[in-house]
Amino acid sequence: MKKKIKDERVELSKLQVYKEILYIVIMVLSLSLFQKLIVYRQGIEMYIDEIICLAIIILYLFIRNLWLGNLIRISETVNKKVILLSTILSSIALTFNFSVNNYVSYSDKYSGIFDGLFLSTVLFFFIQMFVICGIAFYFIVRKELKQNQSEE
Repeated sequence: MKKKIKDERVELSKLQVYKEILYIVIMVLSLSLFQKLIVYRQGIEMYIDEIICLAIIILYLFIRNLWLGNLIRISETVNKKVILLSTILSSIALTFNFSVNNYVSYSDKYSGIFDGLFLSTVLFFFIQMFVICGIAFYFIVRKELKQNQSEE
């Protein structure tokens, strides 16, 4: 069975098209968000979909670039899966701590732990902690790489 050989130029042009489509989607979502927020002065329930879509796109780009090693240079002894798993587990642990503290402090505002406002707060905590932990692991690995290079 013959295996098709893909031309690199064709693959790069496809990637360029996908990148342009992603930029167009981000621009349309941002314009829609701006229009609903500034021009029409609508409530948050009217533009929460755009915020969630933008957050998912940004989170995907961050995770994918972290996975591919574009944001961080990982030494050969450290596995990318270990760093991603460490980031996720650290984010979950910190999110749990902040969510419990938030629920104890503001329990009169929530109807229970399955309240939409509380769950959205937990989601925002997780996204923030994921970004913070990802940046922290970036600087930790970068520092280790510099120390390894200076020792050699």
